[in-house]
Amino acid sequence: MTVFDSHLAKERIWFWLVLATAVATATLFYFAPNKNIGSDPKYTLVVSRAILHDGSIRLDNQLSDFDNFRITEIQGHHYYTFPYGTSLIVTPFVWAAEKLGHDVRQFPDEVIVQKWLLAATGAILVLLCWAILHTYLAPNVSWMLTLVLVWGSVLASTFGSALWNLNLTVLLILAAIWLLVQHHSGNATTVRPILLGLLLFFAFLCRPTASVFIVIVFLYLLIWNRREIWLTAGVALLGLIGFMLYNQAVMGQPLPPYYLPQRLESRTPFAWAFWGLLFSPSRGLFVFSPVLLYMFVWGMLRFKTIERQTRQIMGLILLWFVVYLIVIARFDHWWGGFSYGPRLLTGLMPAVVWLTAVAWPHHPHNQRHPVLSNTIFTLLVVFSIYSHLYVGLFDTTAYAWNGTSLPPNIDRAPQYLFDWRYPQFLATETQLCQRHDDFMSQLRTQNRYILSTYPSGYTMLAKDGAVLATLGLHPAWMKSERAEIRQVEPASFLNHTYLPMVASGSPLYFLPQGWNMPADGRMKSACAPATLMMGTVESTLLSQSWQGSIVLESEAEQTVQIFVNNQPVTLLDLQESQTSYTFTIPPNTFSSMGENQIQIIPSSDEKRTNPQVWDAPPIYFYGLTLRDGI
Repeated sequence: MTVFDSHLAKERIWFWLVLATAVATATLFYFAPNKNIGSDPKYTLVVSRAILHDGSIRLDNQLSDFDNFRITEIQGHHYYTFPYGTSLIVTPFVWAAEKLGHDVRQFPDEVIVQKWLLAATGAILVLLCWAILHTYLAPNVSWMLTLVLVWGSVLASTFGSALWNLNLTVLLILAAIWLLVQHHSGNATTVRPILLGLLLFFAFLCRPTASVFIVIVFLYLLIWNRREIWLTAGVALLGLIGFMLYNQAVMGQPLPPYYLPQRLESRTPFAWAFWGLLFSPSRGLFVFSPVLLYMFVWGMLRFKTIERQTRQIMGLILLWFVVYLIVIARFDHWWGGFSYGPRLLTGLMPAVVWLTAVAWPHHPHNQRHPVLSNTIFTLLVVFSIYSHLYVGLFDTTAYAWNGTSLPPNIDRAPQYLFDWRYPQFLATETQLCQRHDDFMSQLRTQNRYILSTYPSGYTMLAKDGAVLATLGLHPAWMKSERAEIRQVEPASFLNHTYLPMVASGSPLYFLPQGWNMPADGRMKSACAPATLMMGTVESTLLSQSWQGSIVLESEAEQTVQIFVNNQPVTLLDLQESQTSYTFTIPPNTFSSMGENQIQIIPSSDEKRTNPQVWDAPPIYFYGLTLRDGI
């Protein structure tokens, strides 16, 4: 066997290993339980169906419920709030899914089809990253770095959770970068301007923040390939003109609302958002992926030792990195809502891949202390993969950290993004209960709600506990909401209406604490104690006995303790069916000076002041009525 044959055989082995990694990535993404398809990506495929059946992006004939933030009404017609580039590209796959019997208007079917597509994007992601890295680096190094950059970064936790518009944006940008690195490395004499122009246009069609990369591409061509800059720009410009003409014809405006600059008018001071995107405990890029900081530092240390042209390319990439961060930091919703980690920085990861490809040393980067350097690198890789691949995709508590069921809702209390007591990547059920208790304590301290005097005979229904989801804590660093931002958003993500009694015009008699938000007319216990906070009781009624009638259900037969204002009242033997239980509250147990609390804990627990997880079989609360004079 010749040296050439041996080299070719090794290349084939590494190619098959990369292919196996792509399949493994797709499999992990498909089966990961942490799916966010019901968030922004919902209706992505419904738009594809509208294109197939109506020849339009209008959703008037596809949906019956238009009252949610994913839908924008323009001139009497309904449109998907988010960019429709992804919907357009995956239309053939939606057609194929329909042939297989799936109707993406039904959410369970949309989930199935999105899982297929996000798995496919994960596989393509691995192949593109490896192709870019292998342009400069050995196949084994390229494979290792591909694992690090895909599994150990926000690429994994974003791509694996839903078919975000970021998924295809990143793939299109990576494909464009591959054309550029082929040209830069001398493997190709052309950047294939027609294909490059199309990739740039479709990346912008999928997400407007791709415009930052488009500027970088034209700077690259201006410096190194002016001959092909005009054809590339012409193709991209033709696509943009067609896009604007279509929008004008359909929407009556050249750009959808999502593309308008008003979205960059943030209420968060720039320095806070910029720091939060990089180093906050629950959205920081370098906190969730410290290996990226390590790689970035080593790249900067090598900056002066590499050739001039590579330094210029690194300069362009760093410019892209900084400008992109500035754009996201100016976005009012810079933390990305109900996300895991720095989701909105997923679009920056192609820059990291490109920078790694050109800056990573071909030889060990620390000849003096290889053991120490390699040990640190390995530990950071392990943590980064654990953070994104395991916690981000398989630990359901990490997603619950956003307040999906147990407040606070992170959009209404964004100061918890910076709270090192409760980092998202270390989320546990106990941590969530402790944060919930801290949130409720701050609501009381800051007078964010008013509980009215409880009227005897009033029934506290579980469904009314949903009012807690409307309460929030306005951070001192956040400016007041701007009217123009509300015009851009079809439904406010950050509606700081903290006094439901005033806002709704009806009294607020109770709030739940330690319960998940209502679903199907009931609340599930999450923390112990599970508490019902009610207003004061008329002083004339304090000396009387009260009777309580509470409707509960348990997932298994068990005994629970009932406390009123920390005083034991009774034990209840719960059944596995919805049952009404009565109990007596002794005189002078209630207070007329402040809140009254009815607390439920498992009988095996002692009364405690620190919140803990409800570690007994869960119970469900339906309603409670209290009457005096019994």
